[in-house]
Amino acid sequence: MRTPNRLSRKSPDQILVSRLTRVYLLVILACTLFPYDPYFGDVFGDLQVRLDHLLSLEGLQTTDFLLNVLLFIPLGFLMASRLRRGLTWTSILVVVLAMCLSFTIEAIQVFLPSRFASLADVVANGLGALLGIVACHLGGRGLVQPFLGLLRNMAAADRVRQMFVWGSYYALLFMLVLACRGSGTLSGWNDSYTLLFGNETTGDRPWRGKIEHVQFLGRSCSEDEIARAFRESGGLMPGANSLIGSYRFESDEYQDDVGLLPELAWQGHPRHAAPDSGLLLDGESWLETTGSAAALTRGIVKSNQFTINASLAAQDTNQSGPARIVTLSDGPYQRNFTLAQDGPDLVFRMRTPLTGDNGLLPEFVAPGVFASGNMRNLTLSYNGIELVLYVDGVKRVHSWRISAAPAVFGHFFRLDAFDLKGYHRVLIGLLFLPPTLVLSRLLRPKRSRAPWN
Repeated sequence: MRTPNRLSRKSPDQILVSRLTRVYLLVILACTLFPYDPYFGDVFGDLQVRLDHLLSLEGLQTTDFLLNVLLFIPLGFLMASRLRRGLTWTSILVVVLAMCLSFTIEAIQVFLPSRFASLADVVANGLGALLGIVACHLGGRGLVQPFLGLLRNMAAADRVRQMFVWGSYYALLFMLVLACRGSGTLSGWNDSYTLLFGNETTGDRPWRGKIEHVQFLGRSCSEDEIARAFRESGGLMPGANSLIGSYRFESDEYQDDVGLLPELAWQGHPRHAAPDSGLLLDGESWLETTGSAAALTRGIVKSNQFTINASLAAQDTNQSGPARIVTLSDGPYQRNFTLAQDGPDLVFRMRTPLTGDNGLLPEFVAPGVFASGNMRNLTLSYNGIELVLYVDGVKRVHSWRISAAPAVFGHFFRLDAFDLKGYHRVLIGLLFLPPTLVLSRLLRPKRSRAPWN
């Protein structure tokens, strides 16, 4: 009978470190891939752009770089604690493994609309792992002994109770993830709707002002792209490959420059403006495509992303309704999207499974955009998860994000765009408070009963 090799057995501390490593790997995946809402509708159409971004250091930001360094320091520390090798060999092995993991995560992020992969993240993660290795070899192992003792107490607790608690928690987490999937998809858009400038098809949501141009792209644009376009061409986007509609109101012939959308025709009581003065809308007349804007709808649905760029000025800062500036809709209550004005505020509605056919619950509101009455260049970019507004090439603080929070709470409450961040904080609390309470109970040292005298 063979006797087990005692030297090959792992000590209790080594077993705990191995488990901690696996748990922390799950934490990294959760942090880097949340909100787990992949989209594959037209991934290959935008794949080259996203891969180019992945293989470059474009858009490197100090805060993001430091956060990525910090994220991988514990992983490097734990992995180095498991290896009984010299500093050089451990450093090489752990850094290579950490960077391979990081690159895999970045590759997965190519398919996540809410994420943008970058080689800078891989470099930062590798640096973080290296710092964790150095901390471990500088005496860090002795610092974790008290913590490992607490974990041993937890391991000695009732395993059945642990399995029930954690099983219930992760079942709830799984249901929350399922609830948020697809909440930002645009697949429900109707390709029979017409495109209108200055009103609804019913003629009861008039807008008064001036429009110089409107462009539609079938992809989201980065902050650098939008800022550069405003500096170089006053906001006109150069995206030849992704441009699916462009109206520049420089003459009395309202043709789509791309050739995909129908010609615009006057409705109501038209008053023709001088050819070089842009499109002047007085509230009594508006423009509508002579047929459905199916190419625009299908192009946006295919990518599940869009960018709308417009240069315009409101004639009156007290218009309400909201007053329709640009809308792809079929009346006041059925729309794909609507760019509108409500007093001095910009209002944007779009149809998703979360917001409904009217795109109203919630709607995106940016206060004070039309307060001055001056000509503004507006860009709205949607990446499948988040809608961001840029005014004159500058990103506004107001954004509208379809994440797990509104998807979950929208079943119970009337959503308000101003409270979306609050919903997000509540959801984060619900996700992390239960395991914190369970861990604090399990890690609490047991009190020994006093013996009977």
